[in-house]
Parts: sequence; structure tokens; C-alpha cells
Amino acid sequence: MSARSRELDIVNSWSLPGGQVTHLNEVLVRAGFNTARDDSKGDHYLWLLVKQASHDDLAARIVLQRILPPLLAIARRRGRIVDGGIDTALADVLPSAWEVVRKYPWHRRLNKVAANLV
Repeated sequence: MSARSRELDIVNSWSLPGGQVTHLNEVLVRAGFNTARDDSKGDHYLWLLVKQASHDDLAARIVLQRILPPLLAIARRRGRIVDGGIDTALADVLPSAWEVVRKYPWHRRLNKVAANLV
């Protein structure tokens, strides 16, 4: 999926900053994945993605991928206290995160987007 032309065409149609994307991992990095916590450019890019995600499944999936590491950490912690362990916790966390991404109040929350989503 990360290099399929259909998805890349869709992402490039969003006119995000940074020029044309040739791999979806570029979008993740631009959105602050594996960068400094105070990466304001990445935060703004993520905000643009979240804004797009309110009506676009691909954007929502990319945002979910961007915040997956902290979501996994939440599931690991919750897995210790719920019946079914981490599998059950992950089954609870991911659909909830999807809803948060799709309904994120991007018009009011412009900064610290990843932290607000998590």
C-alpha cells in the first residue's frame, strides 16, 4: 500500500506541504513520526492530515499509523488489567482511536495534535 500509485495519487491530490510524495512513509515522517516532540512543522502537517481525515479514509489510516506507537503502549498497559490481555486491549483501543481521528475538532485544536489524539 505504501508505494501503490492509487494511494500516492490520492495523497498528492491533497496538496500538502513538502512536494510530491513517492512513498507513504514520507507522509508519516513529515507528520512527525520518529521526530522531536517539539517538531512544530510535523505537528502542523499532522493537523492538516487530521483535517483531511474527517472525510477521507486514507488520511485517517495514515493518522492512525502515525499515532500507533503510543496506542500500542496504552494497549500494553491496559492488557495487564483486562481479561483477554493485550489482544483485548488493542481491540478496544484501535476502534476508539479511529473514531477520535475521524471526529477530531481540528478547527479548535491546532497544536500538539498527536498528544491530543492519544
